[in-house]
Amino acid sequence: MQADYKKKLIEKLKIKYPPKDRWEMRDAMFEDLAGRPLWDRDKTLIQSALIENGYDDIAAKMSSCSAAKRCRSPYCDYCQRDLFDGQKERFKKFLLKPFKSDEAKARKNLFFVTVLHELIPFDQPDSDILRFPMEKIKSALASARAKLKAVRRSYKDQIKFVGAFELEAVNGLLVNLHPVKGQVLAEMNGTKIKLSDKFILVHSHFIVDLSKIKPSPNLEKEPVDLFREKLREIWTSTRQVDVSRLYENKPVSQSLSRLADYPLKFPIKYYYRFNGIAADNEIIVKGKKQNLARNHEPAVMAEMITGVYEIGLNALFIRMGLTKASK
Repeated sequence: MQADYKKKLIEKLKIKYPPKDRWEMRDAMFEDLAGRPLWDRDKTLIQSALIENGYDDIAAKMSSCSAAKRCRSPYCDYCQRDLFDGQKERFKKFLLKPFKSDEAKARKNLFFVTVLHELIPFDQPDSDILRFPMEKIKSALASARAKLKAVRRSYKDQIKFVGAFELEAVNGLLVNLHPVKGQVLAEMNGTKIKLSDKFILVHSHFIVDLSKIKPSPNLEKEPVDLFREKLREIWTSTRQVDVSRLYENKPVSQSLSRLADYPLKFPIKYYYRFNGIAADNEIIVKGKKQNLARNHEPAVMAEMITGVYEIGLNALFIRMGLTKASK
Protein backbone atom coordinates (compact mmCIF):
# COMPACT_ATOMS: atom_id res chain seq x y z
CA MET A 1 0.00 0.00 0.00
CA GLN A 2 2.69 2.49 0.99
CA ALA A 3 4.66 1.65 -2.16
CA ASP A 4 1.66 2.72 -4.27
CA TYR A 5 1.51 6.08 -2.53
CA LYS A 6 5.26 6.57 -2.99
CA LYS A 7 4.89 5.83 -6.68
CA LYS A 8 2.10 8.42 -7.06
CA LEU A 9 4.12 11.04 -5.20
CA ILE A 10 7.23 10.41 -7.31
CA GLU A 11 5.18 10.79 -10.52
CA LYS A 12 3.88 14.10 -9.21
CA LEU A 13 7.40 15.26 -8.40
CA LYS A 14 8.69 14.29 -11.86
CA ILE A 15 6.21 16.69 -13.43
CA LYS A 16 6.81 19.61 -11.08
CA TYR A 17 10.46 19.48 -9.99
CA PRO A 18 13.88 18.93 -11.59
CA PRO A 19 15.82 15.72 -10.85
CA LYS A 20 18.24 17.32 -8.37
CA ASP A 21 15.36 18.22 -6.01
CA ARG A 22 13.07 15.28 -6.64
CA TRP A 23 14.70 12.56 -4.56
CA GLU A 24 15.45 14.81 -1.62
CA MET A 25 11.77 15.73 -1.51
CA ARG A 26 10.68 12.11 -1.72
CA ASP A 27 12.94 11.12 1.17
CA ALA A 28 11.75 14.05 3.28
CA MET A 29 8.14 13.10 2.77
CA PHE A 30 8.52 9.47 3.74
CA GLU A 31 11.32 9.21 6.26
CA ASP A 32 8.90 9.04 9.19
CA LEU A 33 6.33 6.71 7.67
CA ALA A 34 7.88 3.36 8.55
CA GLY A 35 4.88 2.03 10.41
CA ARG A 36 4.92 4.64 13.20
CA PRO A 37 1.81 6.50 14.34
CA LEU A 38 2.33 9.98 12.94
CA TRP A 39 0.48 12.08 15.50
CA ASP A 40 1.54 10.51 18.81
CA ARG A 41 3.70 13.09 20.55
CA ASP A 42 6.97 11.22 21.00
CA LYS A 43 8.47 12.19 24.37
CA THR A 44 11.69 10.35 23.59
CA LEU A 45 12.02 12.31 20.36
CA ILE A 46 11.59 15.61 22.21
CA GLN A 47 14.06 14.64 24.93
CA SER A 48 16.65 13.52 22.38
CA ALA A 49 16.30 16.73 20.35
CA LEU A 50 16.69 18.94 23.42
CA ILE A 51 19.71 17.07 24.83
CA GLU A 52 21.38 16.73 21.43
CA ASN A 53 21.22 20.52 21.03
CA GLY A 54 22.41 21.39 24.53
CA TYR A 55 19.13 22.12 26.30
CA ASP A 56 19.46 19.59 29.10
CA ASP A 57 17.76 21.90 31.63
CA ILE A 58 14.51 22.13 29.63
CA ALA A 59 14.65 18.39 28.94
CA ALA A 60 14.95 17.70 32.69
CA LYS A 61 12.02 19.99 33.54
CA MET A 62 9.78 18.35 30.94
CA SER A 63 10.73 14.81 31.95
CA SER A 64 9.99 15.50 35.62
CA CYS A 65 6.67 17.31 35.01
CA SER A 66 3.99 16.22 37.47
CA ALA A 67 0.70 17.43 38.92
CA ALA A 68 2.63 18.81 41.89
CA LYS A 69 5.16 20.71 39.76
CA ARG A 70 4.31 21.51 36.16
CA CYS A 71 7.08 22.24 33.64
CA ARG A 72 4.79 24.80 31.94
CA SER A 73 5.96 23.88 28.45
CA PRO A 74 3.13 23.75 25.88
CA TYR A 75 5.06 20.92 24.21
CA CYS A 76 4.35 18.76 27.28
CA ASP A 77 1.15 16.70 26.99
CA TYR A 78 0.09 17.39 30.58
CA CYS A 79 0.68 21.13 30.46
CA GLN A 80 -0.92 21.39 27.03
CA ARG A 81 -4.13 19.84 28.40
CA ASP A 82 -4.17 22.47 31.15
CA LEU A 83 -3.70 25.10 28.45
CA PHE A 84 -6.61 23.73 26.42
CA ASP A 85 -8.91 23.60 29.44
CA GLY A 86 -8.17 27.19 30.44
CA GLN A 87 -8.70 28.54 26.94
CA LYS A 88 -11.97 26.64 26.51
CA GLU A 89 -13.30 28.11 29.76
CA ARG A 90 -12.29 31.57 28.60
CA PHE A 91 -14.11 31.11 25.29
CA LYS A 92 -17.20 29.86 27.10
CA LYS A 93 -17.26 32.73 29.60
CA PHE A 94 -16.53 35.68 27.33
CA LEU A 95 -17.75 34.56 23.92
CA LEU A 96 -20.61 32.13 24.54
CA LYS A 97 -22.21 33.18 27.82
CA PRO A 98 -23.15 36.75 26.72
CA PHE A 99 -25.47 35.31 24.05
CA LYS A 100 -27.49 33.32 26.62
CA SER A 101 -27.98 30.25 24.42
CA ASP A 102 -29.17 32.33 21.44
CA GLU A 103 -27.46 30.29 18.72
CA ALA A 104 -28.66 32.48 15.85
CA LYS A 105 -27.38 35.68 17.45
CA ALA A 106 -24.03 34.07 18.31
CA ARG A 107 -23.56 32.84 14.74
CA LYS A 108 -24.37 36.30 13.41
CA ASN A 109 -21.74 38.02 15.55
CA LEU A 110 -18.89 35.58 16.27
CA PHE A 111 -16.30 34.95 13.57
CA PHE A 112 -13.05 32.96 13.40
CA VAL A 113 -10.11 35.06 12.20
CA THR A 114 -6.71 33.99 10.91
CA VAL A 115 -4.00 36.53 10.14
CA LEU A 116 -0.55 35.66 8.76
CA HIS A 117 1.64 38.38 10.25
CA GLU A 118 5.30 37.75 9.38
CA LEU A 119 7.60 35.08 8.00
CA ILE A 120 10.90 35.16 9.90
CA PRO A 121 13.98 33.07 9.02
CA PHE A 122 15.79 31.16 11.73
CA ASP A 123 19.04 32.81 12.80
CA GLN A 124 21.92 30.87 11.27
CA PRO A 125 25.25 31.95 12.81
CA ASP A 126 26.90 29.02 11.02
CA SER A 127 25.83 26.89 8.07
CA ASP A 128 25.27 23.93 10.42
CA ILE A 129 23.67 25.86 13.30
CA LEU A 130 20.10 27.11 13.68
CA ARG A 131 18.92 29.47 16.40
CA PHE A 132 15.46 30.67 17.36
CA PRO A 133 15.30 34.34 16.20
CA MET A 134 14.16 35.59 19.60
CA GLU A 135 14.39 39.35 19.14
CA LYS A 136 12.78 39.24 15.68
CA ILE A 137 9.94 37.07 16.98
CA LYS A 138 9.34 39.36 19.96
CA SER A 139 9.31 42.35 17.62
CA ALA A 140 6.86 40.63 15.24
CA LEU A 141 4.52 39.73 18.11
CA ALA A 142 4.65 43.27 19.50
CA SER A 143 3.96 44.75 16.05
CA ALA A 144 1.05 42.38 15.38
CA ARG A 145 -0.46 43.06 18.81
CA ALA A 146 -0.17 46.83 18.30
CA LYS A 147 -1.94 46.59 14.94
CA LEU A 148 -4.77 44.50 16.41
CA LYS A 149 -5.17 47.03 19.21
CA ALA A 150 -5.35 49.80 16.61
CA VAL A 151 -8.15 47.90 14.86
CA ARG A 152 -10.05 47.74 18.15
CA ARG A 153 -9.54 51.45 18.74
CA SER A 154 -10.99 52.19 15.31
CA TYR A 155 -14.16 50.51 16.63
CA LYS A 156 -13.93 52.55 19.86
CA ASP A 157 -12.94 49.35 21.66
CA GLN A 158 -16.41 47.89 21.12
CA ILE A 159 -15.17 44.54 19.77
CA LYS A 160 -13.49 41.60 21.53
CA PHE A 161 -10.62 39.42 20.34
CA VAL A 162 -9.97 36.11 22.14
CA GLY A 163 -7.41 33.59 20.85
CA ALA A 164 -3.65 33.29 20.49
CA PHE A 165 -0.64 33.84 18.31
CA GLU A 166 0.90 30.71 16.84
CA LEU A 167 4.54 30.18 15.89
CA GLU A 168 4.85 27.57 13.14
CA ALA A 169 8.13 26.16 11.86
CA VAL A 170 8.19 26.22 8.06
CA ASN A 171 10.30 23.85 5.96
CA GLY A 172 11.04 25.30 2.52
CA LEU A 173 11.41 21.88 0.95
CA LEU A 174 7.97 20.69 2.05
CA VAL A 175 6.06 23.92 1.68
CA ASN A 176 7.08 24.11 -1.98
CA LEU A 177 5.02 20.98 -2.60
CA HIS A 178 1.88 22.73 -1.41
CA PRO A 179 -0.09 24.27 -4.30
CA VAL A 180 -1.28 27.26 -2.25
CA LYS A 181 0.77 27.73 0.91
CA GLY A 182 4.05 27.94 -0.97
CA GLN A 183 2.68 30.77 -3.11
CA VAL A 184 1.21 32.63 -0.13
CA LEU A 185 4.45 32.48 1.88
CA ALA A 186 6.54 33.41 -1.16
CA GLU A 187 4.45 36.55 -1.59
CA MET A 188 4.89 37.42 2.10
CA ASN A 189 8.62 36.70 1.82
CA GLY A 190 9.00 38.86 -1.28
CA THR A 191 10.73 36.04 -3.15
CA LYS A 192 10.31 32.32 -3.83
CA ILE A 193 10.91 30.06 -0.85
CA LYS A 194 14.11 28.04 -1.36
CA LEU A 195 14.13 24.33 -0.63
CA SER A 196 16.79 24.86 2.05
CA ASP A 197 14.92 27.71 3.79
CA LYS A 198 13.66 27.34 7.35
CA PHE A 199 11.31 29.98 8.73
CA ILE A 200 8.93 30.67 11.57
CA LEU A 201 5.48 31.85 10.51
CA VAL A 202 4.05 34.26 13.07
CA HIS A 203 0.27 34.16 12.75
CA SER A 204 -2.83 34.44 14.87
CA HIS A 205 -6.13 32.64 15.28
CA PHE A 206 -8.85 34.33 17.31
CA ILE A 207 -12.58 34.83 17.64
CA VAL A 208 -13.93 38.35 17.11
CA ASP A 209 -17.21 39.40 18.72
CA LEU A 210 -18.98 42.07 16.61
CA SER A 211 -22.25 42.05 18.57
CA LYS A 212 -21.90 45.67 19.69
CA ILE A 213 -21.35 46.95 16.16
CA LYS A 214 -24.60 48.09 14.58
CA PRO A 215 -24.95 47.95 10.79
CA SER A 216 -25.00 51.37 9.18
CA PRO A 217 -28.31 52.05 7.43
CA ASN A 218 -26.44 53.71 4.56
CA LEU A 219 -24.20 50.76 3.80
CA GLU A 220 -25.04 47.56 1.99
CA LYS A 221 -22.17 45.64 3.59
CA GLU A 222 -22.47 43.75 6.84
CA PRO A 223 -20.21 44.64 9.81
CA VAL A 224 -18.17 41.47 9.22
CA ASP A 225 -17.47 42.49 5.61
CA LEU A 226 -16.23 45.91 6.72
CA PHE A 227 -14.14 44.27 9.46
CA ARG A 228 -12.56 41.91 6.92
CA GLU A 229 -11.75 44.83 4.61
CA LYS A 230 -10.17 46.75 7.49
CA LEU A 231 -7.84 43.83 8.27
CA ARG A 232 -6.94 43.44 4.59
CA GLU A 233 -5.94 47.09 4.42
CA ILE A 234 -3.25 46.26 7.00
CA TRP A 235 -2.20 42.77 5.90
CA THR A 236 -2.35 43.01 2.12
CA SER A 237 -0.86 39.80 0.69
CA THR A 238 -3.09 37.20 -0.95
CA ARG A 239 -4.82 34.96 1.63
CA GLN A 240 -3.02 36.76 4.46
CA VAL A 241 -6.36 37.37 6.20
CA ASP A 242 -9.28 34.99 6.57
CA VAL A 243 -12.52 35.77 8.43
CA SER A 244 -14.91 32.80 8.57
CA ARG A 245 -18.23 31.94 10.13
CA LEU A 246 -18.42 29.26 12.81
CA TYR A 247 -18.98 25.64 11.81
CA GLU A 248 -22.50 25.29 10.37
CA ASN A 249 -22.81 21.59 11.28
CA LYS A 250 -21.91 21.99 14.98
CA PRO A 251 -23.53 23.77 17.92
CA VAL A 252 -21.83 27.08 18.71
CA SER A 253 -20.49 25.66 21.98
CA GLN A 254 -18.75 22.80 20.14
CA SER A 255 -17.36 25.16 17.51
CA LEU A 256 -15.85 27.42 20.15
CA SER A 257 -14.47 24.47 22.09
CA ARG A 258 -12.67 23.20 19.01
CA LEU A 259 -11.45 26.62 17.87
CA ALA A 260 -10.10 27.42 21.35
CA ASP A 261 -7.53 24.62 20.90
CA TYR A 262 -6.64 25.47 17.32
CA PRO A 263 -3.77 27.96 17.84
CA LEU A 264 -2.39 25.98 20.79
CA LYS A 265 -1.24 22.89 18.90
CA PHE A 266 2.54 23.41 19.29
CA PRO A 267 3.35 20.57 16.87
CA ILE A 268 6.67 18.80 16.49
CA LYS A 269 5.88 17.88 12.89
CA TYR A 270 5.52 19.75 9.65
CA TYR A 271 2.05 19.18 8.31
CA TYR A 272 0.56 20.31 5.02
CA ARG A 273 -2.32 19.11 2.91
CA PHE A 274 -0.98 18.16 -0.49
CA ASN A 275 -3.92 18.32 -2.88
CA GLY A 276 -3.66 15.77 -5.65
CA ILE A 277 -0.77 13.91 -4.06
CA ALA A 278 -1.05 10.42 -2.60
CA ALA A 279 -4.78 9.89 -3.00
CA ASP A 280 -6.01 12.88 -1.03
CA ASN A 281 -2.90 12.69 1.13
CA GLU A 282 -3.78 9.73 3.27
CA ILE A 283 -1.83 6.57 3.96
CA ILE A 284 -2.68 3.62 6.18
CA VAL A 285 -0.52 3.17 9.29
CA LYS A 286 -1.40 0.32 11.63
CA GLY A 287 -4.90 0.15 10.19
CA LYS A 288 -5.60 3.89 10.62
CA LYS A 289 -5.74 6.67 8.06
CA GLN A 290 -2.97 9.21 8.58
CA ASN A 291 -1.99 12.42 6.82
CA LEU A 292 1.47 12.92 5.38
CA ALA A 293 3.74 14.56 7.93
CA ARG A 294 7.38 14.86 8.82
CA ASN A 295 9.07 15.39 12.16
CA HIS A 296 10.86 18.67 12.71
CA GLU A 297 14.60 18.26 12.40
CA PRO A 298 16.11 17.87 15.92
CA ALA A 299 17.64 21.36 15.82
CA VAL A 300 14.37 22.96 14.68
CA MET A 301 12.39 21.01 17.28
CA ALA A 302 14.76 22.00 20.10
CA GLU A 303 14.82 25.67 19.08
CA MET A 304 11.03 25.88 18.83
CA ILE A 305 10.51 24.25 22.24
CA THR A 306 13.07 26.41 24.02
CA GLY A 307 12.14 29.58 22.14
CA VAL A 308 8.46 29.33 23.02
CA TYR A 309 9.38 28.45 26.61
CA GLU A 310 11.48 31.62 26.91
CA ILE A 311 8.86 33.86 25.28
CA GLY A 312 6.19 32.55 27.64
CA LEU A 313 2.56 31.79 26.98
CA ASN A 314 1.30 35.18 28.14
CA ALA A 315 3.07 36.75 25.16
CA LEU A 316 1.07 34.49 22.84
CA PHE A 317 -2.45 34.84 24.22
CA ILE A 318 -4.81 37.35 22.62
CA ARG A 319 -7.30 38.68 25.17
CA MET A 320 -8.48 42.08 23.98
CA GLY A 321 -11.68 43.59 25.29
CA LEU A 322 -11.85 41.48 28.45
CA THR A 323 -11.75 43.05 31.90
CA LYS A 324 -8.31 43.00 33.54
CA ALA A 325 -9.54 40.82 36.37
CA SER A 326 -10.85 38.23 33.95
CA LYS A 327 -7.82 37.69 31.73
